[in-house]
Amino acid sequence: MQEQQLETIDQEIHLRDYYHVIKKRRNLVCLFAAITFALVCLVTFAVTPLYEADTQVLIEKNKESDLTVAGGMISYDPEFLQTQFEIIKSNNVVYRVIDRLKLDTQYRRHFLKDTDGFLSASLDTVKSFFSESGTSENLGLKAKEPTDADRIAEIIQKRIETKPQRNTKIVLVTYQDPNPVMSSMVVNAMVDSYMAELLEIKMHASNYALQWMTAKAEEERKKLQQSEMVLQKYRQENNIVTVENKQVVVPGKLAEFSIQLSKAQALRKESEDLYNQLHIQENNPEAIESHPLLSTNLALQRIRDQILLADQKIAELTTKYGAKHPLMMKALSDREILNQEKAREIKRIVQTIKNQYLLAKSQEQNIANLLEGSKQEMITLNEKMIQYDIMQRESETNRALYDALIKNIKQQGATEHSQMVNVWVVKKAQVPETPATPKKMRNILLGLVLGLFGGIGCAFFIEYLDNTVKSSEEVERRFKVPVLGVVGQVDDKTRSIETIIIEDPRSPTAECYKSIRSSLMLSSPEHPPKSLLITSVEPQEGKTSTSLNIARTLAQTGSKVLLLDCDMRKPRLHSILGISNRVGLSSFLSGNTDKEIVAKLEENNLTVIPSGPIPPNPSELLGSERMTNLLQGLAKKFDYIILDTPPIMSVTDSQVLSHLVAGVVMVTRAGKTNYEMLGKGLKMLQSIHAPLLGIVINGMSEKISGDYYYGGYYKQYYAAAEPEAQEKSAA
Repeated sequence: MQEQQLETIDQEIHLRDYYHVIKKRRNLVCLFAAITFALVCLVTFAVTPLYEADTQVLIEKNKESDLTVAGGMISYDPEFLQTQFEIIKSNNVVYRVIDRLKLDTQYRRHFLKDTDGFLSASLDTVKSFFSESGTSENLGLKAKEPTDADRIAEIIQKRIETKPQRNTKIVLVTYQDPNPVMSSMVVNAMVDSYMAELLEIKMHASNYALQWMTAKAEEERKKLQQSEMVLQKYRQENNIVTVENKQVVVPGKLAEFSIQLSKAQALRKESEDLYNQLHIQENNPEAIESHPLLSTNLALQRIRDQILLADQKIAELTTKYGAKHPLMMKALSDREILNQEKAREIKRIVQTIKNQYLLAKSQEQNIANLLEGSKQEMITLNEKMIQYDIMQRESETNRALYDALIKNIKQQGATEHSQMVNVWVVKKAQVPETPATPKKMRNILLGLVLGLFGGIGCAFFIEYLDNTVKSSEEVERRFKVPVLGVVGQVDDKTRSIETIIIEDPRSPTAECYKSIRSSLMLSSPEHPPKSLLITSVEPQEGKTSTSLNIARTLAQTGSKVLLLDCDMRKPRLHSILGISNRVGLSSFLSGNTDKEIVAKLEENNLTVIPSGPIPPNPSELLGSERMTNLLQGLAKKFDYIILDTPPIMSVTDSQVLSHLVAGVVMVTRAGKTNYEMLGKGLKMLQSIHAPLLGIVINGMSEKISGDYYYGGYYKQYYAAAEPEAQEKSAA
């Protein structure tokens, strides 16, 4: 809750600062506002009033005229309305209006009255002077002079305006003219001329497009016919047979031969394996006979069955007869015949397998040769097909282009008499009763507001550029150094600030110095500083008058005060007090005098030591041991010693003396000392560890600070208090 209150207070102070800036620059604000208001009023009442007539027109694309869009839907075209606006303000439309209303003949004086006579001649002379002369003359040509219709068209184009109505397809066409009747006539004629121009554009474009596409279609037809003939001739010469534009004969043969080769290779492999198995057992008839292929042979099986029966018969005969018996010998002879027949059958089967192997091998080789021939034929055909495809693509391209042209010709013929843009006049323009421009009341209020805010802006801009000291709060915020007091300007020209303490001790300025005296008394925790050095950043900031007035206010308390003029370069203290400067501080420090350098004044408790003659080496004299001893001796005789020194940015005298005093006071002048210079001066004192007590702001006024406290209220308070004090003293 407390933080919110602090933020509110800061915000109020911030707004009050703005108010002070405006109040301080009120003369500038009022002057800027008055000039702006006067200019706006002058222009408003001097300009010729214009009457504005408007007509509402519905503009949209014709969906039926575009057959290329699927479903009759028109695609979004963001440039459509802008194109129509440019057509409305085009030269063709404007010249139609001029011809329709006879503006260049019957109403010529209405448009060209301001450009006739001397003014027209002057404008032509200026234009010819600034134009790039010589270009047309070098070519032997002469520039065409603008006609009345050209000048009127230029005027109308500047005054015509088009703008779409929000969320609708309606367009508002407006025209401004000094004559209300003329404004309505021109804007209505503008819409009619625009519709006529659209119709002419459509007719001209359709006729030209039909003529061009017809000629182009005939040309493409001839190209198509020629390309197809060339393609057919090439096909016949190279024996290219295609089905649905695809080559199928050679690829079919190649595929068939590949299949047959695979089968022949399998058959040859099988026959070869069987033949090799039998060939290995060629000398072993029993092994050959046991081969699965021979064991399943029917003829061989039959012979084996007969041999088995013969063996059985021999076995029976053996039990009855001997080896030489005729039956026995016949049985043995029959078995031998059967064995020979079996051997011949086995040999025949082996030979058959061999023949099958050789046949399979031969067939494989033949098919391989056929496949290789087909491949070569395919390669040759592919080379021919490359050229064939090129010729075919050219033919297809010609056909596609020809078909597209025929289609566009038919479409253009179907939409020849339809409008691409539909235009309907929703509201015709009426004769306006009141002028549209200038809006006097609005301009006056606008001029007043602009003048006021512009003046405030200028005030803040100048305030931003003004980087001089203007308030004690800003000085303390920037440099973290206390401000001992603020001295206002003396408005009474008959009084001098150097004598204000004596002549008018109850004045606001005198009270300011008394306030500074109080601040100095409280600047040290144990006791007030007995010796003070008064300096400034730059010359003419009031350090001498401040030194004198602080010394006088201290003397008024009953203390013994010594004012020492240490400015040996441009001393002023002796001239202000009217004392001699023949002998002074420089004389004592240089050892050129034995006389008393202290000057007594008529003022009680105030003693002054002038600077003396200007020496060639002030810094060396002020930094000498003799100066240190002098201050130590004077400190025993006086309660306060005040040193008036040169500006710190000009010379080093103040820096040399700053280590010999108990406190340093920096004097600045409001509206003159800028913050950069003050910061540099304070930094110089801080770098040498000078005992800086604070800053005195001199020459403050309400005009500089913008604060009523420094001006009106403070002066009014003491002005009212002074007569009361005089009455009490008189009583």
